[in-house]
Amino acid sequence: MITRLLTIAVVATLLVAVSSPAAVAQSDDDEWQTGLYDQFASSVGAFNANIDNVSLGVAGGQLANHRVNLYVTDGDERLVASFYMDGDNHITDVQRGAHEDASLRMATDRDTVESILASQTPAAYFRTAVADDRVVIRGERGNPIGQVKWAVINVIKPFVL
Repeated sequence: MITRLLTIAVVATLLVAVSSPAAVAQSDDDEWQTGLYDQFASSVGAFNANIDNVSLGVAGGQLANHRVNLYVTDGDERLVASFYMDGDNHITDVQRGAHEDASLRMATDRDTVESILASQTPAAYFRTAVADDRVVIRGERGNPIGQVKWAVINVIKPFVL
């Protein structure tokens, strides 16, 4: 009888812990991150088809042939993905998580990424988001040359984008 009561108490405690707001929030956070990552990865073809018709100005030449870590925030939560931009600024090799060999970092928020992905012209929307500082590009940590180069680009981009 005591063993049975103890088992019921343990099961009840586990059920309460699993259904607590913190546990539900964690599940919801992972859901938006996975959903946004999947949406991003599946939209690469549309971006690549559109980028050939969009000039990224001085930024375009500096994005080409670089591995990029993408940091997307939503409140206190963050999604990290990586991709490679080839010589034509086409996105390839999309992966979830940071890539240790990334030379660039892009930081933005969830709303901006969702707007880019929903746009009929995602590359053009991306260009505007970069110009408006809704997408901020910098050299990745550990890449001082990229950090200096992008610090300069970010100062002059209002005049050239």
